[in-house]
Amino acid sequence: MRVHRSGDFMRKAGSTTLILQMLSAVLLFVLIVLFVDISRQFRYLQDGIRENALWSVYQLDREARALDYSLAELRGQPPSQALLGELSLRYDILYSRIQLVMESRFGDYFSDDPKVVSMLGEIRAQVSGFQATFDAYALGRMPTAAELESLDHALAALSKTTEELLIHTNMQLSADRADARDTILELEKTSAIMLGLLMISVVFLVVTLRRQLKSVRKAGIELEGMAHRLTEAYEAADAGNRAKSQFMATMGHEIRTPLNAILGMSELLEFSELPEDALSSVKTIRSSGEALLEVINEILDYSKIEHGKLELEERAVDIRALAETTVSIIRGRADDHGNTVVLDIPYSLDALYVRTDPTRLRQVLLNLLSNAVKFTSKGTVTLRLREFYRHGKLMLRFEVEDTGIGIDEAGLAKLFKPFSQVDASISRKYGGTGLGLTICKQIVEKLGGELGMSSTVGVGSIFWFELAVIAVGKDEVRRQATGQDKAPLPRLRILLVETIASTSWSPPA
Repeated sequence: MRVHRSGDFMRKAGSTTLILQMLSAVLLFVLIVLFVDISRQFRYLQDGIRENALWSVYQLDREARALDYSLAELRGQPPSQALLGELSLRYDILYSRIQLVMESRFGDYFSDDPKVVSMLGEIRAQVSGFQATFDAYALGRMPTAAELESLDHALAALSKTTEELLIHTNMQLSADRADARDTILELEKTSAIMLGLLMISVVFLVVTLRRQLKSVRKAGIELEGMAHRLTEAYEAADAGNRAKSQFMATMGHEIRTPLNAILGMSELLEFSELPEDALSSVKTIRSSGEALLEVINEILDYSKIEHGKLELEERAVDIRALAETTVSIIRGRADDHGNTVVLDIPYSLDALYVRTDPTRLRQVLLNLLSNAVKFTSKGTVTLRLREFYRHGKLMLRFEVEDTGIGIDEAGLAKLFKPFSQVDASISRKYGGTGLGLTICKQIVEKLGGELGMSSTVGVGSIFWFELAVIAVGKDEVRRQATGQDKAPLPRLRILLVETIASTSWSPPA
């Protein structure tokens, strides 16, 4: 319940934090957009192009009026080259002003207003129409009174048009500035609202995060306490497991000692003269005792493997001799089932003498051969040995093949698992703990090898394992067998005392 509640705290805290983060991100994005818009409006207000455009229109109007004043002075005085030159200069200035307004970037500002564009086009046409007249004056031709009168009317119309343009652009500029101010005020209000919402969200986020942090801290404390309790429970379970293993080992040894005595006495009884029914009972006692001893040995071996106490002892071994002795051990049990045991070893082997653990290797072979004999009736059990090289290493492959009942696909999945057999009927019919193959697999892997099998129902099974070995010489095996490679035993003097106890016996009255 505490674990579930702590998990709910963590998930709820994560979901709430994610939602608040997304909301804050959206508000921040909107605020950034508003800030950019406000900045653009401020730049628009502060941009001098509108004032410069208005100033250029004002200068255009002033130059048009100055040209009209110069023409008025010319009409009030006798024409002279100096007055005509000044009049031509004023026209050139006016012409440059209209070109400046039309062709510079100020013209881009006026391009959005059709009225301004129309006025500028009209002014430009009028100014361009005066060009031939003023060019003639610049060359020294004296104007007539009629020309001056006509020119005066035309300049008066031009001045009126430039004045209207100045008034219109001034009013347009004022309207633009007013609209920009209103827009900025609206943006400021919206920004203030969004900023307030953002501040509220941040405060809410901080408060919620503090609450979630308290919940997470509480859940963390509970998880820490639970972890501490789990540690204690694990230590207690481990201690109980060690105690169980110690108990199993102790009881196994305690049971195995009298059991060996029972087996020894039953074997002696078999060689004595007993009635047929009594001899059959003694054989049953002996076979049952051997089965019980095998179960105890498997349990003890599995206990060692489970606690990592399986130790290996590498020695020089004669593989052929080890295989022959192993087969001879199992041959008696095979005869009881009507089976034939075959040993298949090539005469020429590079790996005839190798360095390995003979005790564990014999244990694996005995277990596999015992299983093959157990599940085969009136058939053949073959121990096959082959050698090969893999990646430059000398490998030995042992195969135990039988013609027994075989194993189906469902049963193959249960192999090599502790305390498991193909089905319950096998345990009832053939006996066993289901630990033999598990122990074999652990030993083979400890030796650096690999164990596997293949089987067909009703045809038989093949269990195999491969080991990487190092070939040694026969002399090393001989020295090891004679003990020449070991330190000599110390010479000791032993006192042997034999006592004979005498008892008196008298028949009962």
